[in-house]
Amino acid sequence: MITNARIAVYGTLRRGGPANGFLLGAKYLGQDKIKGTIYNLGAFPGLVLDDGGEVIVDLYELPADDNGSMLQEVDIYEGYYPTDKSRCLYHRRNVTTLEGCLEVMAYEYAHEVDNKWVVKSGDWFNPS
Repeated sequence: MITNARIAVYGTLRRGGPANGFLLGAKYLGQDKIKGTIYNLGAFPGLVLDDGGEVIVDLYELPADDNGSMLQEVDIYEGYYPTDKSRCLYHRRNVTTLEGCLEVMAYEYAHEVDNKWVVKSGDWFNPS
């Protein structure tokens, strides 16, 4: 069982995003920032964890009583396969938020980002 698991989301899973329903039942903790750069991959962003900038994230605490099923659903949505890393679209990483200093999980894009547009604001919902 996963207890007190927290997740940082920066794209379609954020509040108001088209995939936020995957987090229905998770406790919204507010916004924060993590170190990294987000890239526009078309209909969704990709995060690269680096010192390039700061990325706006929504933080959620996953329900402790669901035996990790919400995390598994989000893993599938994000294309993260812990037993077959070669198939992954994203990798789940542990990071520390910049403002609240919370340990959270975030999904890092698992492929090259050459020739992809950088979201300079660090905010997928407000890219300018």
